Amino acid sequence: MLIRVDDFPHGDLALHNQLRSQPGYDHRDHIWQFLQAFESRGVPYVLGVSPELINNHSDLFFLRGLQHCEVALHGFNHGWHRFAARWPRITETWPLGGEFAFATHAELRASMQRALHTLSDFKLRKFIAPFNVYTQPLLDVLNEFGFEQLLGGEAGLQHGMHKLQHGGLQLDLCLPPLYNDARKILPHLAQAIAADSTITLHWIYEQPAQAADWDAIARQVAAARQPAAPQPAAAAAPLQLRSAQPAFQTAPAAAVMLRSAPAAAQPAAAVTHTALPPAGTAIAMVTETLNFTSGGVRCIAETLNELTRRGYNTACYVTQPDLRCDWLQLEFPVRPLAQLPDFRGVLISPYSPTAELVANSNASGKFYWVHSYEPRFPALTGRPDSWRTMSEQSYRLPQLQYFATSSYVQQILELIYGREVLAPLVPGGVDPQLFAPGAKSAGLPRVMFLSREHAFRGSADIVRALQLARTQGANFEVLVMGQPLDMGGLEHRLLPPLPQPEYAALLGSADIFVHASHFEGLPLPPLEAMAAGCAVIATHPGASDYLLDGHNALVVPPQRPDKIAAALVQLHRNSAQRAALAANGRATVTRSYTWAHTADRMEQALAEGMARLGLAFGRALPEAAAAAPAAAPTAGQPARPPLVSALVSVYNAERFMRGLLDDLEAQTIADRLEIIVIDAGSQQNERAIVEEYQQLYDNIVYLRAPAQCSVYGAWNLGIAAARGQYLTNANADDRHRADAFERMAGVLAQRADIALVYADVLITDREHETFENNTAVNAAIWEDFDAARLRKDCFVGPQPMWRRQLHTRYGNFDDQLQVAGDWEFWLRCTPPEEFLHLNEVLGLYLRSPQSRENRDRPLARHEAQLVRARHLAEPALVAA
Repeated sequence: MLIRVDDFPHGDLALHNQLRSQPGYDHRDHIWQFLQAFESRGVPYVLGVSPELINNHSDLFFLRGLQHCEVALHGFNHGWHRFAARWPRITETWPLGGEFAFATHAELRASMQRALHTLSDFKLRKFIAPFNVYTQPLLDVLNEFGFEQLLGGEAGLQHGMHKLQHGGLQLDLCLPPLYNDARKILPHLAQAIAADSTITLHWIYEQPAQAADWDAIARQVAAARQPAAPQPAAAAAPLQLRSAQPAFQTAPAAAVMLRSAPAAAQPAAAVTHTALPPAGTAIAMVTETLNFTSGGVRCIAETLNELTRRGYNTACYVTQPDLRCDWLQLEFPVRPLAQLPDFRGVLISPYSPTAELVANSNASGKFYWVHSYEPRFPALTGRPDSWRTMSEQSYRLPQLQYFATSSYVQQILELIYGREVLAPLVPGGVDPQLFAPGAKSAGLPRVMFLSREHAFRGSADIVRALQLARTQGANFEVLVMGQPLDMGGLEHRLLPPLPQPEYAALLGSADIFVHASHFEGLPLPPLEAMAAGCAVIATHPGASDYLLDGHNALVVPPQRPDKIAAALVQLHRNSAQRAALAANGRATVTRSYTWAHTADRMEQALAEGMARLGLAFGRALPEAAAAAPAAAPTAGQPARPPLVSALVSVYNAERFMRGLLDDLEAQTIADRLEIIVIDAGSQQNERAIVEEYQQLYDNIVYLRAPAQCSVYGAWNLGIAAARGQYLTNANADDRHRADAFERMAGVLAQRADIALVYADVLITDREHETFENNTAVNAAIWEDFDAARLRKDCFVGPQPMWRRQLHTRYGNFDDQLQVAGDWEFWLRCTPPEEFLHLNEVLGLYLRSPQSRENRDRPLARHEAQLVRARHLAEPALVAA
């Protein structure tokens, strides 16, 4: 049997009156009095939830804690928003469709998209229409989105439901006396259990004393669910329902399958509208050929391989007749372009010559994965100038949505071509099991680089740098793979392009890898070298998102052989630095740049793009695979990327570390939290405590700045390593409400127009207190956001959360500032960005006389003047 509980969190006058009579009323406490009867006995039930009424912070947290509950969609807003002012007259809308009156198909689809996003933690298959009033567009949308069952009552018949076409939707008809309060249902419960009928309960009208009736229902249902000793079965007395089932059975337009009377069910009639195919289950790319050795082809092949493993139906269409790929293993079919017109799923161009093919295709979702700035190719490679025209046109196709491999490419698309680039960035990756550290030679340090066809690849710069390094006594064993080139008399070993396993093994034997390109979208060879345990020297040719100078690489300007030579000499003399760069480089790859990470990010970008089209997107795993337990991530293949990255700058803060890490790991979204601890040159032993916690938790990253730096310099190091969509700073001596990050991230997820959120904080003078247990002496209640007001002083507060993408657009924090760097960055962002004040207390702030701004008031005033002078033209404000 089915137990149905309606109306969470409810918005009608019953709840309104409760709030008026009881100022401290909490609807979650109210409903829990009744639901705990089912939860404590393991009795399954369905709870109808109206998504536009719930509080995304507290109500979702409550719902996630219910272990035996299936969530059903109970309308979208239950009519409350529209009819609250004249609730007694809501019945006037019933003949027109109740909550759904006057709503078009497109409007209902948009409401459904929002609902599925809000309740994305739950698998929604059942729908309850408030007051049993449906419309044909609503039923069409429910069929489109894969709903299976309508939970209704007799009133549905009164409002013409039998005249509608229901498609594949089954109707579970619940009628009095089983549609009532608990006390009135109890006398009929045995018959309902015997007939496998549905009962419907309304918690909002129940008094606390009636919790005993719910408990009696739960107890009786739990007993009936227990397997009975074998005995002759007695026929159950039929339950007489006051229903109008014949109206459904005889309706010529559409027959409805009645759960309470299966023998009378008729085949479902077809829905009249043409539904789109399930978007997102099929993903394909279009390129010229896969039988060509290049980083771009590797990105296509490895990403499609990973998406195939996740259950997507993948393929690659090629414009050339060669359907082979002799140098990589493929787990998807390669198809000729002639078959492309039949494709209806998500289609991606990774290359400008195929962008227009995707734009003009029959695909439901059309995307361009932009890897580089291709209009520069004619000047760099000798391609005809027509390539520049074609590639520039590919960035202006209105049918396409764009996502990019790097912040460099993103800025070009946004600033030059005015494209809105989907988030997140989708860089290529590395297989860290193939590219892994190998045995190093005991002789001279081994340097390896790739020799490429075109001068912009920088091979000549590397040769010149090796010559300069030799004049300073730095000799190397030199390995070159690729094209023959003039080595200027340097002893070296030249190898042809090798198969992937041999190339990876050779790279694993090298001590140093040099990449000296003058121009790249986002190069893969330095990442492969990092994974293989090399110390990397690399130029920053526009795209350098993963390069962190002094941490995972030595980064030098393009076309500067002297700088490359200085880096070679430095690493020749310092084997410890070589080892540190190699270890940090491999950690960079395994933490953020595997093919699993590429697929994760692509899923996010495609989901955002399909949502903008009003289409669902997701995996379509076979039933058996979906039911199987998830395998544990293998080495180098971590779980999904974090949602939030917390930046923790520490300097002589050892006494705070345990409380800090306990506070962060207690966050309600700790499973989607990345904690990046940046040691800003501390003289204490914070590292030992961090390493102790790393043994317990897999979401903690430790970085140490190459030299003592400001808090903003430390944050910048953390930003370069961060993987979360959102960033927050977590000061070592501050604490948070347990759901603070969930609350702020939830707002950013819902409000695409908001770049940063900030909330109020309690203020304490005592160290080592928690948000739950403190002796706060005051509270900082911040102003609502006003960009003009922000130019006078900073009121964003000490614990904001912001989109990581802001740093792609506006750069990093000014690390020359000591106390005003955050304010300066917020001013850089506004306008055009919008911030939002959350009018609630989410944190605990320690007011310490040892903080820099309190310890050095003249410095704070000086930096405030600098910031005002930089961002304001009004002399009066500068002098203030």
